[in-house]
Amino acid sequence: MSQLPSAVLSCESWAASSRYSDWLNLLQLKQQGLSLATAYDLGEQALSAPQTFDIEITNTSADQTFNLSNPALLSGNGFDIESSDCAALTPGQRCVVEVQSTPELAQTYQDMVTLEVDNLRIGTYVAAAYRDQGAIAGDGVASWTMLGWGKTPNGSVMVDNDSNRDALLVREQVVANPKIVEITYRAPGSSSWHMFLNVNRQGLFGDGANLVPANTLSGTEDQWVTREFEITEPGLFRVSVTPGLSLIGQPQPFTAEIAQICIDGCDN
Repeated sequence: MSQLPSAVLSCESWAASSRYSDWLNLLQLKQQGLSLATAYDLGEQALSAPQTFDIEITNTSADQTFNLSNPALLSGNGFDIESSDCAALTPGQRCVVEVQSTPELAQTYQDMVTLEVDNLRIGTYVAAAYRDQGAIAGDGVASWTMLGWGKTPNGSVMVDNDSNRDALLVREQVVANPKIVEITYRAPGSSSWHMFLNVNRQGLFGDGANLVPANTLSGTEDQWVTREFEITEPGLFRVSVTPGLSLIGQPQPFTAEIAQICIDGCDN
């Protein structure tokens, strides 16, 4: 059975991200009685469990018939159209476009489902963020959640996010009283704020302050380097790698490869 994602009925902030005219056409037809959510967000999903969901279209007008045809995807990246029973919708009728998510990588996907309605093309946005889990070399059997990161044939993990600012690498198990966290990585360029290695205290009220005094990981001109960080306070800590910041303080897309992350010595 198809699952129902979160249907966002008003989503103006999404409109600027792709085909604005299709979105405006949808708003115009909604005023005439065509009911269709402006966005469908699946939220976070496991990479191993793609979802099928229905986009529902209803004619709520008193006396107008809408002729629907040609359901399609704007880019076809991360989603497929499975089926559609949309044709002529008389007042009170509804139809469904069934969409299948088809993620290949643990990352965020966004697309637009378009339809022709009485010679106008309309569009509704679809989105999902897929996460994967796996081990990182040097950290034994600990499980890491990956968003935007993927395994390479040589066992490292790599992110190549020219457009995705959501890349995340998080160790699922907290670490008790670590002394040294070591990371071996490479990254293009020489930016001082390329990415961050975070070692955050866990407590009753969630994550605490980052206790690593110099946790920025700069670009390395694509050369392998090893950075070592000392943790001087006892406690339970969460380890993660997150994007660096732009000059205006916003997360920025980045490319990097990590060979290993070791906590108090490497455990392969």
